[in-house]
Formats: sequence, C-alpha cells, structure tokens
Amino acid sequence: MKRFALSALIEWKNKPNRKPLVIQGARQVGKTELVRIFARQEFDSFIEINFDEHPKQVSLFDDEDIHNVLRFIEIDTNQRIIPGKTLLFLDEIQSAPSILAKLRYFYERLPELHVICAGSLLDFVLAEPEYSMPVGRIEFLYLGPMSFDEFLLARGQDQLYEYVESYPRSGITMGVDHAKVGAGYTGDSVEYGQHSADASNLSAPHSIPADFGALQFMAIPQVIHSKLLGFLREYFLVGGLPGVVKAYVESGLDPLAAGQEQQSILQTYYLDFGKYRKRVNVSLLQDLLKRIPSQVGKTVKYSALDPLVRSAAVKDSLDLLEKARLIYRVFHSDGNGLPLGAEVNRSYFKLLFLDTGLFSAFLGLKLSDFLANVDFTLVHSGSVAEQFIGQQLLYANDPWAEPSLFYWDRPNRSSTAEVDYLISCAGRVVPIEVKAGTIGRLKSLQMFVHEKGAPIALRFNSGLPSVFVTHTSVAGKEPVPFVLLSLPLYMAQQAPQILSGILNLV
Repeated sequence: MKRFALSALIEWKNKPNRKPLVIQGARQVGKTELVRIFARQEFDSFIEINFDEHPKQVSLFDDEDIHNVLRFIEIDTNQRIIPGKTLLFLDEIQSAPSILAKLRYFYERLPELHVICAGSLLDFVLAEPEYSMPVGRIEFLYLGPMSFDEFLLARGQDQLYEYVESYPRSGITMGVDHAKVGAGYTGDSVEYGQHSADASNLSAPHSIPADFGALQFMAIPQVIHSKLLGFLREYFLVGGLPGVVKAYVESGLDPLAAGQEQQSILQTYYLDFGKYRKRVNVSLLQDLLKRIPSQVGKTVKYSALDPLVRSAAVKDSLDLLEKARLIYRVFHSDGNGLPLGAEVNRSYFKLLFLDTGLFSAFLGLKLSDFLANVDFTLVHSGSVAEQFIGQQLLYANDPWAEPSLFYWDRPNRSSTAEVDYLISCAGRVVPIEVKAGTIGRLKSLQMFVHEKGAPIALRFNSGLPSVFVTHTSVAGKEPVPFVLLSLPLYMAQQAPQILSGILNLV
C-alpha cells in the first residue's frame, strides 16, 4: 500500500546535514512497513533491530565507542554495515530508552550512516524523568493513519485518486465561461461551481479584486462525485490503519473482517497501557478511551468524561492518551493572527480520535449507516465528518512538524458561536466549518469573518465544489465581504493547495 510519507524519507536520505530520524506515531499506523519499503527501494542493505521482540540486543549498544557498537551489530546480524549504502533501523525504541541518548553519537561521529528509529509509545517513556532525547542531534517525522487519498489507492482506484489529486491544478481556471456559470454570473460577482442559491444580488466589494470573478471550478460529473462519496463512506467505517485496510481489501470488502482487525488493534492498545508507565491507572485509561468518541465535536469538560473521577486524574489520563497518539486535543485559539498557537487557551479544547474507522467502531456504526440514501447528517449529527476532516487536516501539511489543530468559539449567553477548525494558509487564518450533508447555516463562520476580518472561509460538505463572493449576515452589524469556498469532504487533502491558489488572488 502506497504511503506518501515515503517521499519525505527520500528527502531525508538526500539531505546534506542529515540527522538520525525518529518516526513517531501510534501503534499500527504503519511505521515499520514504511521503513521496510523505503529500505528495499533506496538501499543496498538493511539491518532491522526490534527491541520489543529481542530485548537482549540492547547489550550491543553498551560500548561507548559507536564504531564498536556497529561492529557488534555486524557480528550479531552477520551483515556488513556500509555507510551510505546500509540503512540501520532501530524499531520499538521505546523498549530500549537508554539507547535514545546514544543517537547523538551517530550524528556527531558517523553522520554518513543512515539511522532510523521508530516507537509507538515513545512519549510515554520520555515522560519518565530518567530519559531524555538528545536535543539538536535528531529529527522527527510524524506518521498518522492512511489518508483518504491513500485509501483510494489501496482500493485500486488509481484513476479516481489522480483525478482528485490533480484538481487544484486542472480543476480551477481563469476566465468566465458564461455557458457553464449561467445564472450564477451577476456582473463582477460570480458563484463558481454548480450551486448558486447564495450568490444572488452581490456586488464585488473593494477589498476583493474585480478579476476574482474570472475564477471558476471545473464541473465534476455527478457520477464521479457519487462514486467518491461512496468510497468516503467506506473510509468512514474502515478508517486508515493499514492492517484494517489490508484485511478489508483481502477479504473481498467484508466489513466484518475490518471490524475484527479493529477489535484486535484496540486490545493491543489496552495491553500497552500497563507497559510503559510505572504508575498509570490502566482502568481509567481504558474507560476514557471508550468514552472519548462520544465527545468528538464538542467542547470538552472533564466532568463529562467521567463525573466520578477527579478532574486532575482525568486530565493526567488525557495527557497519557495523547502521548500514545490515540487522541489529539484541538485547543481553542483566539484566531487574531499567526501563529495560531500563540493565542491558545488550554482550558478549552475539543477531542479527535486517532482514526475514523476506530471511531466508528466505538460508536457501533455499520456500513448500512453510511449507505448512499442515508443523509450524513443522521449519523451522529455529523461528528463522523468532523472527525474525518480533523484527521485529514492534522497530517495534510509538513510531516516534520508536530501535528496540531485549533478551533474558535465565542461563548456568549445571547449569541454563542463555534468554528470547527482554524488553520493557517498563505499567511492567513482560515476558519473551517464541517457539514455532513449539503445544507446548514454558517452563522458561526460569518461571526468569525466579521470579527477577525478573514478574507476567506472554507466549508466542507457533501456537495460539489463552489466558490463565490458573499457578505456576512450578523445581527446588528454592517455586512463584511468575504470569499466562501465550499469543497466536498473527499477533497480534504487538496484543500490547502486550493486555498493557497485562491488567497493569492484575494
């Protein structure tokens, strides 16, 4: 199964000032297989040491001289290590945390040797005071579950993937085609795409260039759109964990086979909790993991997660679950400018689960819940769609940066507002609203645009792509012009590129 992170590994391999690489990610996201594919493709020889399976191999690293260490590895594996041609892979490094400090010596004394480490519960170990990372001597790559695009390729849908992947380049054109735009065209203001209900009686505001009206989206045939939504429904249920996807595909698309693999992985997570933390409350962690899916899409209160446990204990357990990368906290940001993390309020956050498929499994959803004739809005009030978009956005950009995501709300007794996500793109703050179906008001999105002066807002839904100039409609406030971009849920990976292109025109 193709993983796009492979290109990042090739980039790392060819860097002149390369450091030992640590791949971080939850268990079962495919770290080990990714490295093996990389080794077969890019190196003459490959040495893999798994400290979970062979804990005694830790003794190979006891010597302080890194050249002696390599000699011992050669003897033990009966292989020659040739810098530049051999990839040394230290897997399940969390089972040998004392070796982490020695990674600096590979960088300082033998930088020409390619060294990769991987660990699924590494942050659990680093929470212990006796262990630390050699800061400045290693680099990180963060790997999540397979994206929807990777899922399409695993399903053998290469043509569909190529169509969606190329859309930011081939699907957006300059120059109004009156025959296609039709009733959407109103002089200098145009609604681009196939929906024009919101675009009537608009005039191009001074803050948005008049030639913005020359932008239009290429029509997506309804049969292609429906087909992509069908695969999206599959992804909602199966998710992106490679083992689950493999079981699903090899079983002839049997949801039960995917479900069995998901349950097996969940049991692995439960067993892991007691391994790498000396004083962890295993039962509380397991209980919280089961409760969290019902909280996705909501601003979280500790008391809602477990009213019988002290908030401090719940907070500590959430910290551990996040260190295991089984959940992500989406923190509140005021959204006044970049970086978004500069205005974070850690007292307010929402939760995302590791994987859409596991999320659906916890909620007890079945493939029949995602049939074409079932409106997405009926499936847990759109929380599956919000989980999906959040998961895709977390890993849509730089694989070298710690995944993070933000949201915005304005608690007010008379007028509450909440924007699902905030991201940065082309130096701007972009608010994002997720709608599972094709309808829904955008009251909160308009409030954010009005208060923060955002030039563009993004809506994900199950409709076709569209973009148009509109105005805010906030009670008691003067209308503010902005660009509303609507993209189908299946274009989450392409959204940053499409946004960048439009922001260059605004």
